[in-house]
Amino acid sequence: PSKLNPFRSFQISLLQVHYALNMLNNILDVNKIKTGSFKTNNAPFDLEDLMRRATTMQAVKAQGRGVMMSFDPPQGPCIAYTDEDIVSRIVTNFISNAVKFTSSGAIQPFILPASSIERKFDDVSSIDIEGESVKVRMVAVGVADTGPGLTQELLNLAEAGLFNSDSQGMNSGAKNSGFGLHLAHQLAGTLGTRIHLSDLSYTQGLFNADIAKAVKEQKSGTVLFVVVPVFEDGNHGKEKVL
Repeated sequence: PSKLNPFRSFQISLLQVHYALNMLNNILDVNKIKTGSFKTNNAPFDLEDLMRRATTMQAVKAQGRGVMMSFDPPQGPCIAYTDEDIVSRIVTNFISNAVKFTSSGAIQPFILPASSIERKFDDVSSIDIEGESVKVRMVAVGVADTGPGLTQELLNLAEAGLFNSDSQGMNSGAKNSGFGLHLAHQLAGTLGTRIHLSDLSYTQGLFNADIAKAVKEQKSGTVLFVVVPVFEDGNHGKEKVL
């Protein structure tokens, strides 16, 4: 059998070390969250740019599986005020799982008004920034995909740390311990939000033509998201609630 060249072997070793360190850090973060010692760092950041980067990181993998993936940016500025690193980790988990479990059809990372997905959410709210109340819009940040579908029961199992793709009989061929989604649940809680699940059949009009076509053909899919605050267009937190 052919041997890997030394450089390629070194690259693989680095990836293995990186994976092991990430897993260790994730386990430590779960422990910090559960003991109340986990710290968040809320600050303004460009949510659209975050979603573009997260999508780009997984685009090649999706294309390799023959799955269409695209991010349609929202109109106008989209400056969020929350912990950028935590949102990035949650969204990265959503997209990674979507790519892993979607064997055909399409995947669409999205930023949409939260009320457009579920009416229970308010379009406008306010948050406290340095002792002052600031007007914000509430947006849903997540992923729609035409994979085998995730039920609320499975999502609840992931939140409890009990989900495993093998034991749950998911037929996509992908393996998943469920730890990443469990961590995403825990991270969402540190932001004062939670992971929401919606039925793609009720919301497909919100998504692009690739998603709509795939849903019509496959009649399955998942919409997974968290809700975060973004500043009113252009004010970047300067407009206070009186």
